[in-house]
Amino acid sequence: FFQISASSEAMSDPNASDSNSPIKAQSPPERKSVWLTHREPSHEDLKNKFHNTSRNSTHRKSSSSNEILEIFEKWKEIELPPIESSLNDLQNAFLLIGGSSGSNPSASPTRGSPSNSNPLSASYSPSSSPHSSFNSGLKGLKIGISRIPSENSSFQKVYEDFLDELKGILLKHCGGHWSRFFHKRMEMDENILTKEDYDMMVTKAIRYGYGPSLPSIPIRESSFSNSRETLNYGLSNLPESHSKINSSLLYFLQTHSMDPDSSLIGLNPSRALKIAMESRFSGRSDDQVSFSKEELVNIILSLSEMKEERGVIEKVKKTAASIREQKEQFSKRTIYKKGDLFVVKVNKNWNEQEESRVESIISEQKSLSQPISDDDAEFIIARYWGETSGGEGDLMQFYLSPHEEKLAKIPKPHAVPFSQEDLKGTLFEARRMEILVKNPVDSLYETIRTDIKSICSGWLFEQGIFPSKEILKDWSQNNISIQNLNLLRKTREELKNTLENMPNQVIERVQSCVRSHLENFYKDINKHKFFLPRKTHIMTQLSSIQADTVQNIKSTVQRFYYVCELALEKLEDQMKKIKMGDTKAELTAWWLTLIKTKVDHFLETYGYDHLAVPSDYTSEPPQNMPQVKKNIQILQRALRSFNALRKPSRESNEDKDIQAEMDTLIKGLLGEIYPVLDEYVETVKIVLRDNFNIENSVPFDVETIKSMIKVMESEIGEEERRKMDGLLGDIIYIEKMKLLEDSPKVDSKDIVPVTGLIMGRFIRFENESETVVEMWDSRIDILDDVKMTSFLN
Repeated sequence: FFQISASSEAMSDPNASDSNSPIKAQSPPERKSVWLTHREPSHEDLKNKFHNTSRNSTHRKSSSSNEILEIFEKWKEIELPPIESSLNDLQNAFLLIGGSSGSNPSASPTRGSPSNSNPLSASYSPSSSPHSSFNSGLKGLKIGISRIPSENSSFQKVYEDFLDELKGILLKHCGGHWSRFFHKRMEMDENILTKEDYDMMVTKAIRYGYGPSLPSIPIRESSFSNSRETLNYGLSNLPESHSKINSSLLYFLQTHSMDPDSSLIGLNPSRALKIAMESRFSGRSDDQVSFSKEELVNIILSLSEMKEERGVIEKVKKTAASIREQKEQFSKRTIYKKGDLFVVKVNKNWNEQEESRVESIISEQKSLSQPISDDDAEFIIARYWGETSGGEGDLMQFYLSPHEEKLAKIPKPHAVPFSQEDLKGTLFEARRMEILVKNPVDSLYETIRTDIKSICSGWLFEQGIFPSKEILKDWSQNNISIQNLNLLRKTREELKNTLENMPNQVIERVQSCVRSHLENFYKDINKHKFFLPRKTHIMTQLSSIQADTVQNIKSTVQRFYYVCELALEKLEDQMKKIKMGDTKAELTAWWLTLIKTKVDHFLETYGYDHLAVPSDYTSEPPQNMPQVKKNIQILQRALRSFNALRKPSRESNEDKDIQAEMDTLIKGLLGEIYPVLDEYVETVKIVLRDNFNIENSVPFDVETIKSMIKVMESEIGEEERRKMDGLLGDIIYIEKMKLLEDSPKVDSKDIVPVTGLIMGRFIRFENESETVVEMWDSRIDILDDVKMTSFLN
């Protein structure tokens, strides 16, 4: 953490002891957080306490709040001497030395800065090593210093008075921590630091630090090593305490160019960001070349199976080249800058939001470095603060809380940095930064919405508006049967009445549920992590949940209403297809294809070859006449078995095996086709009833429908009459098909049942094969003789 200390070395080391500090940091007063109370609070206490934190800063009674906000305003009011260009050079050099160039997504050149080719530019990205960048920045720093005029005593005096007041506030309210100061300012003002204000702080700190009497400014090469550099230009006329405060401020700003308020630190990433980061976690490694046991076993076995030494040598060289390539990749590791933002994976119980437990939990390094299962994992936005080596391997150090009081050591595979794309146009913009983090109110609202849906659907089941949960689920998934046509219409009408006259019983149930959720939410307010700059917006969200109860109920019932509307639209499309004959055409094509597939497969199991008979067999002889003759034998056996099943007295023992298979074929097709035809008949009846407004309680009668079609012909029109006649004809045809299955002797020349279609395919194949034999059998012998004679001659 960044605490005021006695020496530049201590100031450059956030972990340095406070015992060496002449400016003794007083123990901060007990912090009474808006999220914590000292007694068991009531719901109203918690609600009022939480609401009070969202008031405008000008109405706050807290002395710490006022002092922090007032000193910040004074900071902005300090006027700079008109040496703009030199200061820009200094600021750019400062950022370049700090390593932000090319690695900080938020870094951008200040106003009036040189082009990217200038080493003093904040956006300058040298092609050489980071040490070259440091040297270039140092050179630019000295050049900029030499150009600053010495007539700045007025600014120095004002800034020193400001530093004295700032020091008192830091010690009194923030324990000497810059991170706590900036976070409190953000919390009280409910707004993040703007880019302009951040640049203003950097500019004034540099302007003061590099005036006519130059203090010692600690600068770390944290972007490329752990070494430290201190630029000593003498202390001259400036008190050391002013120098130290200003130096620590510059160091803090340098390492906190990404989210200086720490508004994101300790929060959970949003769902979208978490999904993006999880894919990157899966690609992380421990920067070690390793093989699994299975991979090693496979390599050894493959080597043992090689008979030639050359093959073994080549295999070993190939494996070694792969290892060498991986090591080269690991040597080109990405270098991170202190203060960069990461998403880290920790155990869910790493911190229970009690500061008394933070130290003990984080000090147990095993709790943060052991493997974490997906069920126990929690993702947190953290601030990177270097790397360390230990018995558990290389670890990365992070601050997991905004006040940055304790460092946590986390394995590298459990940490993924934010990419430039993640933060593009986001930093210093509260609305855009909010998108990066999870809002606990969203989860609350989702839970309440789910409960409202459950309460409303439960009431609808109680009232009989919805017959069952299964039907509601089917309708919601667009799984609808035309059998539900009347039920759908009835349900839609009752839902419409419910929307017009919302029952008090439902409203009271939902209000009680919402009230309970809100009470629990306020009671456990400490357990929720908020993006504080948008706290007022969060409060608006919470207030709207209670205020919009009735509207949420109506929205839920309306969604059920729309489910019925969409289901009815789908049924109307189905009915239109039935009337047009499209459904019958699809059904006919289905059952004919099914019969063809099953019958052909049946014949193939007995050696039948469908390619033996050419497609144009009247003009093209078969290539394999013996196979054609074999096909005829198979077909004749199949027909004998078919007839034996129809007339058992003709059963033949020699065809007993094929007869059993034939019985299976026929029963399987009948059992698969006729249920579908029966469903189609019932569907057509529903369409006809609906068309002529016949109630379901009235028995369906074909003759009655015929009479109604004739009577209403002039009213419905010729085209509609033909459609109705066609549907009625479908019912009659299918009923006669079923009758013919049971009574083959029934006289019906125009109707062919399923068994007739099966037998018809056998007979067709037999006729084709016999025709091929009659046409080509004798001709093939003659052709063979002619070919032989030609060969002998």
